[in-house]
Amino acid sequence: MKGLRLLFMLPFLSIFVQVGFSSAFSQLSNIYSSSVAASTFIGVTPLTGIFLGFLWARMLKRYGERKTFLTALTGWAVSIFFVGIFLNNIFAAIIFRAVQGIFEPALYSTALTGVSKSNMSVSEKVKSYGIIELMGSLGAVAGPSVIGNSFLFNPKPVIVGFSVFCILFCFFGFKRIDTIRADLENHEKSTFSFEIFKAVFFGLAVLLSIVAIQVALPSFVEDRFSNPFLGKMMVSAFSLFLMIGNLVKHRIKGINSWMILFAALFLFFAYMTIDISILFVIFLNIAGFFLGINMTMSSEYASMISSSFKDTGMTLFSSLRTSGNFMGPYVAQGNMGSLVLFLSVISLFSAAFLKTEK
Repeated sequence: MKGLRLLFMLPFLSIFVQVGFSSAFSQLSNIYSSSVAASTFIGVTPLTGIFLGFLWARMLKRYGERKTFLTALTGWAVSIFFVGIFLNNIFAAIIFRAVQGIFEPALYSTALTGVSKSNMSVSEKVKSYGIIELMGSLGAVAGPSVIGNSFLFNPKPVIVGFSVFCILFCFFGFKRIDTIRADLENHEKSTFSFEIFKAVFFGLAVLLSIVAIQVALPSFVEDRFSNPFLGKMMVSAFSLFLMIGNLVKHRIKGINSWMILFAALFLFFAYMTIDISILFVIFLNIAGFFLGINMTMSSEYASMISSSFKDTGMTLFSSLRTSGNFMGPYVAQGNMGSLVLFLSVISLFSAAFLKTEK
């Protein structure tokens, strides 16, 4: 489908920036002389998106994917440009991060809605959701390596340069995107179902676990090994296992609660072996693999539930799921062992929101 692959780039760009900043939590705390200020800088973007993300459903429905792509990506990139310019000014930086949050939800929701509205087969849609989450995980791998490590030297040129790249990508790419028509089978229906909140709560629990680990892991490794570069590499490795999980999900049919139970189990194993660094990292990465599967499964679950209200349903899901991006940095503060145990319990609890479906 024309231009659909360009939409798959949007989750990469979104997560690349968010995880890149999250992995620089220690350096941001030093810049602003406050861990709370650093958490606010990281979390204010998804917080804004939670409250304003639903507005993009109207734009998608009225103007389609092309104009939404152009508007959202341009506003998002310009906001990041000013974040880079005013990075050392905490008030200005947080304001522009908040402005970024106005456009942030449209990146994921445009890609998710485009797939959900298309006339692809169920198996093709599942595969496409896997690609979307795969691209997000790829951004999580690259973000710490590029943006995170730039904070060890001079982050401003990297942030500003990336924003300019995004503007150019938007300018040359938007004409290739077509408005995607909903498939006729479901187009006639328009019944909203509160069942969508099951997918929201499940996706939120999964994303909260992922973000909290991505924020806490670099600081944990830096404190234990006195090596900030190694900390960034460890969060990239964790994100790589997420990406593999995203890729594997399309070969696992249906919605299955046992996948989140495995994530909870390996998070608990990581908690039990936290004093043995090698085992801790192994178990944490295996948990990341299952969290990656569940991240894709949450999108698949939301699409299934919102089959009769695709624009609204997938945008609502995408916007509210980003609550995990906001809460993650605050949950991540404190003892790593307590955090991993808490996330294990949250993962176990989230299985209650799943309804097993073929």
